[in-house]
Amino acid sequence: MVRMCGHLDLPDPRLDSPPAVEDVAARAEAYLDRLLGWWRVPLAGVSDGDMEPETYTPGMHYWIDAMLEHAVLHPLRHSFQLREPLEVQAVS
Repeated sequence: MVRMCGHLDLPDPRLDSPPAVEDVAARAEAYLDRLLGWWRVPLAGVSDGDMEPETYTPGMHYWIDAMLEHAVLHPLRHSFQLREPLEVQAVS
């Protein structure tokens, strides 16, 4: 999101840092709630034309909508990849 805002000349969204490892259990839910709510704000006024105006990465068409798709689907892909080993570990 920070990179997308930078490319669109929007203000830095100033993300909160994730909880420290020792605090994850206590703070993860609140952090994720804030993070998910925050995703709705920075791009609210951006038009479709703003999303695909130019090439952002040298030599590669990598538009804002592609960045959004990657941000959502990348973790999903890894969750599928990790599901089987985690299930095997749980049975062991």
